[in-house]
Amino acid sequence: MAMLSTYRVLLLVLLFSKTEAFVHPRPAVVNEWSARIGLWLTEHILNNASGIEYLTERYKSENIPLVPVHGEQIVTEIADNWENLLGKKMTALEHLVRHLEEECLVYKYDPDITPDDVEYHPAKNVDLTLANSTKFGQPVNTTASVVHIPTDIFTGDPRILNGIKWTSKLDEVYISNYKEDPSLIWQYFGSAEGYMRTYPAHNWSLGPLMIDEYDVRRRTWYIQAAASPKDMMILIDVSGSVHGLVLELIKASAVSLIDTLGENDFVNIASFNERARFVSCFETFVQANERNKNVMKDKIRLLVDNGIASFDIGFTFAFEQFKKFKETSAFQEENQGANCSQVIMLLTDGGEQRAEEVFRNYNLPIETRVFTYVVGPQVTSSGGVKYMACENEGYFSRIPAVGAIRLNTLNYVRVLSRPMALERARVYQWSNIYLDAMGLGMMTTVTLPVYNRTTPENQQLLGVTGTDVTIADMEELIPEYKLGPASYAFGINTNGYILIHPRLKGQLGYLIEPPNVDLLEVELPTAEKEQLRKAMIDGKNGTIVTETLHRNTNELLFERYVFLINMTYWYRFINSTSFSMAIALPSFNLWSMDLNNRSFNEFQTKDQLHSDDCYILIAPWMFCPDQKHNATAEVVDSFISDFLENHNNSDCDHEMLTRLLIDLYATEDLEQNYWVAKFPGQGNDSLASLIELGVESLIVGTMGGLTRIYPKTVALELSDVELDNLRDPWKQDYYERALYINDYVISVPHNSGRNRDDNYTTVVSASKAVRLEKDVMPAVIKVTLQQEFFNMGWKEQTDKCFGEDCYRTCSNENHHLNCYLLDNGGFVVASNQEEHVSYIGSFFGLIEGDILNEMVNTSVYDKVESFDFQASCLKTEEKQATAAGARSLHIPSLPEALTLNWWATKASWSYIQYNLYNILFSSWSTTVLAQEEESAKKEENISCIKLEKQYYYGPMSQEYSDQLVCSNNCSRDWSVSRVPGTNLLLVIIEPDCGSCPNIIVKQEPEKVDGPDPCVAATQPRYRMRPGFCYNNHPQADYSDCGKGSSISASIFTVLTHLTCAFLIVRLF
Repeated sequence: MAMLSTYRVLLLVLLFSKTEAFVHPRPAVVNEWSARIGLWLTEHILNNASGIEYLTERYKSENIPLVPVHGEQIVTEIADNWENLLGKKMTALEHLVRHLEEECLVYKYDPDITPDDVEYHPAKNVDLTLANSTKFGQPVNTTASVVHIPTDIFTGDPRILNGIKWTSKLDEVYISNYKEDPSLIWQYFGSAEGYMRTYPAHNWSLGPLMIDEYDVRRRTWYIQAAASPKDMMILIDVSGSVHGLVLELIKASAVSLIDTLGENDFVNIASFNERARFVSCFETFVQANERNKNVMKDKIRLLVDNGIASFDIGFTFAFEQFKKFKETSAFQEENQGANCSQVIMLLTDGGEQRAEEVFRNYNLPIETRVFTYVVGPQVTSSGGVKYMACENEGYFSRIPAVGAIRLNTLNYVRVLSRPMALERARVYQWSNIYLDAMGLGMMTTVTLPVYNRTTPENQQLLGVTGTDVTIADMEELIPEYKLGPASYAFGINTNGYILIHPRLKGQLGYLIEPPNVDLLEVELPTAEKEQLRKAMIDGKNGTIVTETLHRNTNELLFERYVFLINMTYWYRFINSTSFSMAIALPSFNLWSMDLNNRSFNEFQTKDQLHSDDCYILIAPWMFCPDQKHNATAEVVDSFISDFLENHNNSDCDHEMLTRLLIDLYATEDLEQNYWVAKFPGQGNDSLASLIELGVESLIVGTMGGLTRIYPKTVALELSDVELDNLRDPWKQDYYERALYINDYVISVPHNSGRNRDDNYTTVVSASKAVRLEKDVMPAVIKVTLQQEFFNMGWKEQTDKCFGEDCYRTCSNENHHLNCYLLDNGGFVVASNQEEHVSYIGSFFGLIEGDILNEMVNTSVYDKVESFDFQASCLKTEEKQATAAGARSLHIPSLPEALTLNWWATKASWSYIQYNLYNILFSSWSTTVLAQEEESAKKEENISCIKLEKQYYYGPMSQEYSDQLVCSNNCSRDWSVSRVPGTNLLLVIIEPDCGSCPNIIVKQEPEKVDGPDPCVAATQPRYRMRPGFCYNNHPQADYSDCGKGSSISASIFTVLTHLTCAFLIVRLF
C-alpha cells in the first residue's frame, strides 16, 4: 500500500512537471520579466550611458528662477503682428481703389477704339525682360503689369480695350505700394468685363496643350467681393420637354451656378415637373462648402426628364423652403443661412407660364429675386420666363450652347452687386485659404470692390481689387521660440475654418479648391474645444484649459501617436479681419527659465562651439537680425563672441543667445565630465568603450537649439543632408516624444510593413527629457543602442522566474512562446520570432490582429478615430472620369479635338450641332462656341477622405492576462505587463492553434467615404454671418433685366472650329 502511494506521488510529480512545461506563464511571472527588463534597460544601460542624472543636477546648479509663461502677452504679440501685416495689404487696396475710381471719372469711352490704340503687356505672351524671383517663385518684372483676357472673350471688343486703357496708369500705384510694403506679393484688378491686370508682370504659364480657361469673374474671391452673401434655391425643370442634350445643358448650368458660391452662401437644389422635390438628401439650405457642393453635383448628374412642368408648383416649393429655413433653430441659433440676399434660379427650356399668383402670395413686397435661364436652342416661347425675372428684380438669360454656360450663369452677380455699388460700400473681405496656382503655397486673398462713381445713381461694379497673403508669411510672425517645443499657433475664420494650423496640409498639390477644414477636424474634439471655437468665431479674447488627446506637431509622427495631456489655449480676435487666432501650450510649456537678469561674466568669448570629442549642431533659428538663416556653428560662434563683448548694444535676441549659452556650458560639462570621462578615448576608441555597454552613440538636444553628438566620428559618417535634418532638436521625433512621457521612450524607425525582408535590420533608440521643477525640460538625451545587443539582452531577462530557471522563456525557441515589446502606440519594437524580424517598427495589428483587438476590448490600449479631410489618394480610372465635375455631356478638349477618333463619335455631332445653331440663329456679336469648362487637373493624387486611427495606453493597471477562445479545441492565452521606467509593453502570447481568424488590423490611414454629409447637414456647426448685408437700395434700377444675349467671340475662332469639323468629319 505504501509502495502504491509512492508511485502515485511520483506520477503526479511527473505529470505536474510536464504540464508546467507547457502551461502559459503566470501573470506574476510575466510581471517579473517586465520588471527585470526595465531594470536591465534603464539602470544597467541607459542611466549609466546617458548621464541623464548628471545633466539634471548640472542644470539645477544654475539656480535659474522659473517664471510662468505669459500666454496672453504672446498671443497679443502674434495677433498684433498679423493685424499689422494684413492691415498693410488693406491699405494697398485702398490706394488701388481710389486711383481706379478717379481714373474712371475722367476717362472718355471710345466706341471706335482699336487694338492699335491700346498698349499693354499680354499675360500669355509677355514682351518684357523677366528676372528670377524666389519671392514670387518665378521670373517677374516689377516695373510693369500684365493683362490677362479669357480665351472665350474677343480681345478686340471695345469694352475690353477701353477697360485696359483706362487702367493703364494702375502700374504707378502698384509700384508705389510695393515700395511702401516690400512684403506685398501679387496685386491685381479683376474687371467686371473679364480682363485682369496683375502686378508684377509674369508669364501666364500653361501646360502643354492646355487651354487657358481662367476667368477672374468665376473666382470665389471675386464673387464674394462683388455681392453680399446669399441663400440660393436652384429650380431645375425636368419635364419631358427638356429631354436629351437640353437636359444635359441644364445639368451643366446648375453645376456652374453651384461653382459660383462660397462658404458664406447657402444653397439647395430642387427639380420639378408636376411635383417638386429636393435633388439630394439635403432637406434644407446648406452651407456652400466644397463637400456639400460635391454632394449636390453628384445628384444633378442622375436627373431624368419626365412629365409636364408646372412653374406654380416649383416656385411654391422654393418659397416654402425659404420660410421653413428661417424658422429652424439652426438658422436662429447656429447662424446658418446668409440672412441677406435671397434668390431663386430657374433653369428651363422656356414657356409662357408666369406663376403670378405664387409671386403675389409669397413675394410682395419683393424679398426674393428671381433669375431665369432658358437653356438650349429656343423652340418654345420664353416670354413668361423673362416676365418672372423682370417682375421680381432679377435677370433673364439665354444659354443656347455649352460655351455660354460659364459666362451667362454669372449674370446674376452684377444684379446682386447693385445695392452695394449704390451704397459705395467699402467692404474688405478675406477669402478662405487656397493653394496658389503660381507655386507660393497656401494663401488667403483680401479684396475690395471698385465702383463707377460718374453719377450718384450709377450702380455699376467696375471690378474687384485684390492682393494675397501667404500662410508662410504669417507663420514667420509666430515666435516659436517663445511658445516652446510641441506648442503651436493657429487661426480660424468666422465659419470655423482653418486659416493656419500645424495639421493644415498645404504642401500637397491637390488642394485645388479651398479645403474648408474645420478646427474640430484637425483638433481631437472636447467640450472645451467647442467652446474655444465658438468664442473665437464670436471675436472674443480669453483662455481655455482642457484635458485632451493631443497629436504630435512633428509631421513624421502625425498619424501614429497621441498623448493625453492638459492643453491651455489663449485666443484673440484680429481686428479689421474675419480671423481669430490662438496659441496652444501643453502643460510642460507653462513655465520657463527667467533669463532676464543673467550675468555674462562667467562665459568665455572664443571658440564657444568647438569640441574635439563631439559634433555640434545649431538650430537654424534667427538669433540675430543679419543672420539670414545661416546658423552654422561658425556663424553663431561669431555672434556669441560679439554678443558677450557688447551685449548691451547688441541687436541679437538676448534671451535666445543666453539660453544657447547656458545649454552650451551645461552640455559641455556633460560631454567632458561624464561622456568622455566614462567612455574615454579618441575616435573609434571612445566608440569601442561605448559598444561594450551596447551603445552606439549619444545625443543631447536642448531647448536653446544646441545638439551634441558623441562620439564625433558617428556624425562625420553622416551626409550633409542627414546632418542638416538634425540641426533643429525641436523637430526630432526623439525630442518631442520625450516631452510627453516621463520615462525612457524606446523607439525604432517606422516600418510600413509593406515590404517584407527577412534580413531587415534597424536601430533602437531611447530618449528621456531632463526634468526640473514645474516640468521645465531644458534638454533631451538620446541613446542609440545596438540592435543585436538589445534583442539578446531583453530576451535573457525572461530566463529567471523568482530566482529559478523558467520552464518557458522568450529566449528559447523550443518553448514556443511569442514574445513582443510594443511601444505606447502599439508598434513592434522587438520580437523573439525570426519570421517577425521584418515587422520591427510596424504596427502590431499586422502580426496579431486578434490579440490587438482583445487588448483594445480590455483597455490595455485605447483607440481614437478621426477623419482626415485633407488626405490624398492615387487617382483611379473612375476618378479620372469624373474629376472635372458632374458632366454627362462630354465637351472636347483641344487635344481631343485634334484627334480623328473623337470626331467619329456621336459627341462630336452634338458639339457641331450646338455651335452650328449659334452660327445660324444668333448674331455674330452674340455667338459663343461650345468649349470645355474646367479641365480636369492632371495630378497623380487627388483629394480624398481617410480614417485615422491612433492607439494609446488605456487605464489598465501594471499587468493583465486573458484568453482568446477561437473554437472548442483552440484557444490562445496572452499576458501583458508594462516595462517599468519605459514606454514599453511586454506581450506574451501562445502560438496560433490553427482555428483563430488571425485578422489583420491596420493602423495607417485608410480611404473611406467619411461621415454622411446628409447627417452632418442636420447638425451644422456654429458660425458667424458676415457683418454686412447690402441686398436692397431705394435707388436701385432693375429695369435692365436681360435680353438673353451672350458674350461675343471671335468670328475667326468660329469659322476655324467649324471648318476643321467639316473637313475632318468628311473623312468618315
